[in-house]
Amino acid sequence: MNHYSLADLTKCGRIGQGEISKSRVWQAKRKGTDELYALKTTSTFKKFSEKDIDIDFKPLLQSTNNNIVKHHRIICGETDGFPVRHQILFCVLTIHKFLVVVLQDLSFVMELCDADLQKVINFCITSDKKDVLQNLAWPFAEQMGIATEYLLDKNIIHRDIKPSSVLVHGIGRDDKKWIEKLGGTVDVTFKLAGFHHVRFCKDTQKLSSY
Repeated sequence: MNHYSLADLTKCGRIGQGEISKSRVWQAKRKGTDELYALKTTSTFKKFSEKDIDIDFKPLLQSTNNNIVKHHRIICGETDGFPVRHQILFCVLTIHKFLVVVLQDLSFVMELCDADLQKVINFCITSDKKDVLQNLAWPFAEQMGIATEYLLDKNIIHRDIKPSSVLVHGIGRDDKKWIEKLGGTVDVTFKLAGFHHVRFCKDTQKLSSY
C-alpha cells in the first residue's frame, strides 16, 4: 500500500469538511480493488517534499496504536485529476509592498471509520439521547489517554484536538442504528485524527518528561 498515487484512487463522495482550514474529506476506493479509504486534503503554509514526509510523519505512518487513525500514505504536490488547490495569498504590507504566500496541499490517505465524534454528539442531542453520551465518556477518556501518551512518547504535539478530530469506529455508517449500538454492548473505538496542524518536536528531551 506504500507505492501508489492519487491517480490510483477514485472518489466515492465527500464525507466531511474542515471547519476553519476548509480541508476536504472524501471516501475513496483504490482502483481494481474493493479497498476503501478516507482521503483528506488540506492546505499548509509549510512546503513539504517526499523526503520531508518520510522523515517528519514517520511516527504516524508507522504507528500501530489502535487509538491513532491509520495513515496509509501522505502525499504532497499531486493533482492527478483531484481538485488540489495551490492558493496564492497577497498580504499587503504597505501601499507599495506586498508579500506573496503560496499554500501547498497535503493529502492524507487513512483508514475509513464510521463517523467523527462531533457527528455522534450532534446526533445524540437531536435524538434526545444524551444519556448515551454519558456511557461513552469513560471509554473515550481511556482511549484518548492511550493516544496522547503515544504522541508524547514520539514528541508530537497535535495542536487541534476537538470532537471532529476524533473518529468513531464500530457503530456502522447508518446513523439510524447508532442509538441501538451505542446503548448496547458494541465495542466502540475512538481514534485520534486531524494531524494536518501537527508539530514534530526535535528536542532531545522527551515531552513526556514535563
